[in-house]
Amino acid sequence: MFQLSKYTVMVPTIAEAPPKALPRIGKKLAVRLGGTVSDLFPEFAQSFPKTVASMEKHWSRPKLAVTDMGSNWLPDLFLESEELNLFFCGPVLDSYYDEHPEFREDYFGHLPPRWITLYDSMSSFVITGESVYSPLGWRNTPLGTPHGIDTFSTETHTKKSKLKAFAKQLGAASELLLKCYLLTDAHDSLWVVDDERRDKKVYHVKADRFEEAFQLPDSENTLDEYMAHLVAGGQPADFDFRAPGT
Repeated sequence: MFQLSKYTVMVPTIAEAPPKALPRIGKKLAVRLGGTVSDLFPEFAQSFPKTVASMEKHWSRPKLAVTDMGSNWLPDLFLESEELNLFFCGPVLDSYYDEHPEFREDYFGHLPPRWITLYDSMSSFVITGESVYSPLGWRNTPLGTPHGIDTFSTETHTKKSKLKAFAKQLGAASELLLKCYLLTDAHDSLWVVDDERRDKKVYHVKADRFEEAFQLPDSENTLDEYMAHLVAGGQPADFDFRAPGT
């Protein structure tokens, strides 16, 4: 489904990559290229086995394409189906992150442990009918960068007063510590408080009913089941975050 332009080269193995593109390809990606999703993201596969099994069942093996942008090369790592692309993004494409594991704890220590492997591996992924990856209007898959209350308010037209009250409800020292990590077309959202407590609690909110926020008892398995559902072609509206697996 991915459409090659005259500036784009498919890279089946690292030996076939244009030499000038090599600095833009992470070392781990270079070594693992050509394998399955499990081969490419072993930590993610261990943390989210249902999601990865769904990727390997319904999609192609990971593919890499690099595009000559003139002054540099842009890498795209993706899976294909007949009509859609699943694009990965983030650290896997950036060689800088290969050498700076300290980012893991500094930036993700407030998340549930298994969630960290998602952001440590790829930040997230996007399913799209477009042949060129774009994070604009990112919905339904975990957000590559979490929404604070300003962005969430703009995206959903939610009054900031509701979000500030929600922050107080969760015991956050400031509403600025409130972070949304998932927002779906079915108006589900998942929230974490990024403060010094680092209690790793995740809250589900339906629409704007913040006063009815529900703490997920098993946020790691719930996210795995949701992503597996989505990757298999399921719709967000058909998934119940408060009763996963039913």
